[in-house]
Amino acid sequence: MTQPAGPPVHASPARTPPVRTLWQVKASTLCNLRCRYCYEWDRLADRRRLPLSGWHRVFQAMADYAEYRFEELGIEAETLMVWHGGEPLLLPVGYIEDVLALQREMLGPGKLRIGRVINGVQTNLYRLNPAFDLMVREGFMFSVSHDATADVRLALGGQDSAGDVEANLRVLAQSGASNGVAVVLGRHNHLRLAEVHDALEATGAGFMRINPMFTPPGTAPGSDLELTPEEAIAALAALMRHRAATGSTFKVEPLGRAERAAARRRAGGTITARNRRSYGETRFVVHPDGALACEAGVIAAEHPLGNVIEQDMADIVRGPAYRAVLDATEAKIARHCDACDYRGACDIRALLEFTYDAPAGPCPIEARLCAVAEELEALAA
Repeated sequence: MTQPAGPPVHASPARTPPVRTLWQVKASTLCNLRCRYCYEWDRLADRRRLPLSGWHRVFQAMADYAEYRFEELGIEAETLMVWHGGEPLLLPVGYIEDVLALQREMLGPGKLRIGRVINGVQTNLYRLNPAFDLMVREGFMFSVSHDATADVRLALGGQDSAGDVEANLRVLAQSGASNGVAVVLGRHNHLRLAEVHDALEATGAGFMRINPMFTPPGTAPGSDLELTPEEAIAALAALMRHRAATGSTFKVEPLGRAERAAARRRAGGTITARNRRSYGETRFVVHPDGALACEAGVIAAEHPLGNVIEQDMADIVRGPAYRAVLDATEAKIARHCDACDYRGACDIRALLEFTYDAPAGPCPIEARLCAVAEELEALAA
């Protein structure tokens, strides 16, 4: 593949350890919950699915991008394909089996020249069914959307889903599948985040991932649940202090990332920054119609790049939409990282995740989390 336009990449880049590119594929937006803050609110009753011919193009794009990242950037990319939605467990078992067969045909052992492919699923886990059983048998990694908070993540009949999901989390943990929980941080749970953390740790989940909520469409009933950056950092900092006080070793992101950056800075170590131009993409999003986007942050719409059904990946990564993303990211790095005490110790992942419109200077959440982590580390020394 041809490298995207911009400053040239060295002809013989140094090889780095394998890294993961996450392909978030929305096979369908159909869902059995109506979470008040859902950014797919207007499409949750849409039964259309990505056709098998579309999956063929998606898998070709995955292979092409893995090869591009290796040949042009010197990075061996492990591909994590996350089945997303909507609710993937509503997909027919036969459809899932057909997609997995095509995946093995195109990307299975001996077929994908660079790296390997891992399947994961982002699910609300409200109902266990044959699709769940199939994914467990196939070795899927599970990330469960759950806030451990009542009256926000509601079923079609208006009933709360939290109790059913917590029971199913215990079943999932007992299945032996790799699993964790994705928590949307908002006004509904920011003052009781430590309680949510402890409840999830007790289920046997493998990790907790905290995401400040996306801005929902105006038709969704939960727009009042968004937090300001100050409220988000206060909740996350309080959880860091709670974990330090209790000695919890439960894996929590982005707290763990901030703790690692703080420790790296204290030790004088450095890490390769995830600049898109030299590192490539961490996450792509594919919509049911083949529309492709890359990460813009957990609280912002993705950057649209093109359509993998209609375009080759080579054309997409050298196209004007992607060039604009590269330029905007570098401007953001200059705006927020140049004056930050943690530059070199931080992998700048926060710039892809937390996209609040903040004044120039250290990013409004990550740098503050690093400072709290450093403070707690010093107290424990």
